[in-house]
Amino acid sequence: MSNSDAAILAAQASGCAPAGAPRFVGRSQPFWSLVSRGAVLLMLTLGIYRFWLTTDIRRYLWSSTEVADESFEYTGTPRELLLAVLVPLYSTFFLLTLMLGEIWSALALLVLTFLGQYAVFRARRYRLTRTVYRGIRFHQTGSALRYSVCAVLWWSLVVLSLGLAYPFAQSQLEHFKMRHTFFGNLPGRFQGSGWRLLVRGLYGRSQLFPSPSALPRLCLPSTGMRLALPALPRTSWRRAGLPARSCLPH
Repeated sequence: MSNSDAAILAAQASGCAPAGAPRFVGRSQPFWSLVSRGAVLLMLTLGIYRFWLTTDIRRYLWSSTEVADESFEYTGTPRELLLAVLVPLYSTFFLLTLMLGEIWSALALLVLTFLGQYAVFRARRYRLTRTVYRGIRFHQTGSALRYSVCAVLWWSLVVLSLGLAYPFAQSQLEHFKMRHTFFGNLPGRFQGSGWRLLVRGLYGRSQLFPSPSALPRLCLPSTGMRLALPALPRTSWRRAGLPARSCLPH
C-alpha cells in the first residue's frame, strides 16, 4: 500500500485509536477484478483511465485496511489526480527541450531531480489529506521547496559517497516528512537513525552473501556431491520445498 504511513500513524495515535496492529481484510478476487477491468479500460482510453483506476484502487485498499476494527477512507477524486499530473507533465516536457548540450543537460537533470522530489512531497501531502480515520483527517505541513533542496543535496552526497550516505539520507528525509505529518492534532515522529539503518543494511548484506564457512551443505541423493546453499531460516527451507535439515537423505 503506497500510503502505509497513514496506517502506522493511526496505530500510534493511542489518544484517538485503541492499541491494535493494522490488518488488511480485503479479498484478492475483487481486487484483481478491479485491476483487470481497469487494464482493459486503460487500453481503450489510451491511458487516460489511469486516474480513475488509481482512485478506485486506493479506495479499495484504504477501506480494506483496519486499525482497532476501524477502516480508513480515501476521499480523493480522479479529477484532482488529472489536474495534479498535467501541470508537472507539461513542465517536464518544457525542461526536456533544454537538454541540447552538455551544460544544459546537467542543468536540466538537476532541475528534473528537484521537481521530482517536489512532486514526491506534494503527492504524499495529497494522499494524507485525502485519508480519513474515524472522522479525523491526516494532513502534512512543511515546505515542499525546502524538502526538495534537502533531497537533492542528500542524493548528491549519496552519489559522491558511492552509496554510503544512503541510510543517512533516508533517515533525515523520513525525519523531515514525519515531523510534518499529523493525525488531527497529533504529530508523527520517526524513531530510526542513519547508523541503525546502516547496521541493518550491512547485516542484511552479510546474510545475502555469507562466507563459504557459513554455508550449510546439502547432500545430493544420487551422486554423493555436496551443494552449498545460503543459511536460510527454517521457514525459508519449507517454502523452498526442502526439509529443515543439514543434509538430504541419500
